[in-house]
Amino acid sequence: MVFSKMRLYSFLLFLFLATIGCGILYPSQDQIAARNAAVFGILSRGQNKTEQPAQQQEPSITEEELTNRIATLPKVEKPVEFSRKKDGFDVNGVRYLDSEGPIVNYSGDALTGDVTYVIQTDPGKYIVKFIRVLTNTEPAKIATAEKTYGQWSIQTATGKKLKGDGLIPLSMGFAVARQASAFFYTPGGNVRNVAAPDGFNIAGFQHGEVTQSRYILVERDKPSKESDGGTLDKLKSVGAILGINKKEDYALVNIDNGQRVLLNIDVNGKDVTVLSDCRRSGSFAGVNMNKCAKADFVESLYDENGLPNAEHYFWRVSWFNSNLGPLIVVREGSKVYIKNLKENKMVVAFERTLGINWVTAHRKGDGRIEAVAKLGFSEEKIDDVEAFYREHQPVPFQ
Repeated sequence: MVFSKMRLYSFLLFLFLATIGCGILYPSQDQIAARNAAVFGILSRGQNKTEQPAQQQEPSITEEELTNRIATLPKVEKPVEFSRKKDGFDVNGVRYLDSEGPIVNYSGDALTGDVTYVIQTDPGKYIVKFIRVLTNTEPAKIATAEKTYGQWSIQTATGKKLKGDGLIPLSMGFAVARQASAFFYTPGGNVRNVAAPDGFNIAGFQHGEVTQSRYILVERDKPSKESDGGTLDKLKSVGAILGINKKEDYALVNIDNGQRVLLNIDVNGKDVTVLSDCRRSGSFAGVNMNKCAKADFVESLYDENGLPNAEHYFWRVSWFNSNLGPLIVVREGSKVYIKNLKENKMVVAFERTLGINWVTAHRKGDGRIEAVAKLGFSEEKIDDVEAFYREHQPVPFQ
């Protein structure tokens, strides 16, 4: 009997200990349910974060508010002078910087101080800002942009969306190029489109006062390698340089009425050679020689040494608004012309039989347009392009 009770007590003690152990090792049904709910919630949140598309940026300001903000900006006391640099620009000789990233492109109005510039914040990501320089005011972010596989996606601060092949800053606002058309956006205004003439597309770089003069540069469609764009095209390019014939691959088009003025500038001049996959193959006269497997021709404003690519159309034509009407300074063949687009007349500014190395034209701080040309080993300068045109006998151009 005693033995039986002992066995019974031992059995009950075992059940008690087993129950405690099970409670420790295995959670209750309520605990299991709570744990499963928490795990499911975490997984659901992770799934939603992955599957949900990125939210579009909400407009931060209305067009009316942006218009009012720009209208309240103080005026500049006198014209300013911009100087283009490879990594941005100078204002009256002082480099202009932005704390959010390097400035990769800009366009400014020397008379008003208005500037729109583009900064790169991350690879493929950009911010477009507008500022009136020398007025001690903060720049206004007017758009954000992304570039993926050569295509631009832009959203203005007011919510407008634009897509295209190129982003072109203007003195106030920007244009988005899409092959044969461009879409202009002015802060506080609507988007308007301009079409290029048949056989042309919008040039990716604009070295002129587009907004003020109302002219935009277009580029002739480049022939494919399989077409006539081979030997004959190269012969035409050489002939254009020597002044034997014309190769009018560019034109200025009035964005209001479509008027077109052809320019004798070769489209092939915008290409420079970029060598890659190179290895040293010896030396000659103390200079290391490299043998390269690839030679790619890419559009560039600068050559491999970081100097301006003088044959690029960007450096060959500049245009300005003036009291005489829109004036352009253009290097065509062995001459540099000043052309008045209002009168359809021109004068010769510089001339050299052996060719002109390069020419630059820009607006000075007092409002004058200055032109400088490199002719062999010497430089020549025209202090006032507008006055020079008045003082010489202009002739009609076709």
